Amino acid sequence: MNTSKFGATIGQKKRPYQVLLNLKQSVSNAFDTLQYWQERAEQRHELKGLIEDADRLKDIGLSKNDVIIEANKKFWQK
Repeated sequence: MNTSKFGATIGQKKRPYQVLLNLKQSVSNAFDTLQYWQERAEQRHELKGLIEDADRLKDIGLSKNDVIIEANKKFWQK
């Protein structure tokens, strides 16, 4: 059975409410992703502030090199 990326069988029309539900879920997923990226960017910015604080890095179990590598990643990178 062939289906489109929207889940409808090809040749079969989806009901308008199903399209709206799919759109709502897609927008929700996009918002969640943007929010996650914002949090990650903020965390990496805070990490940059710890680079010169050897005592705090030791307390959280990270090396200066670990922090530099993580802090320099782009917000979308894992």
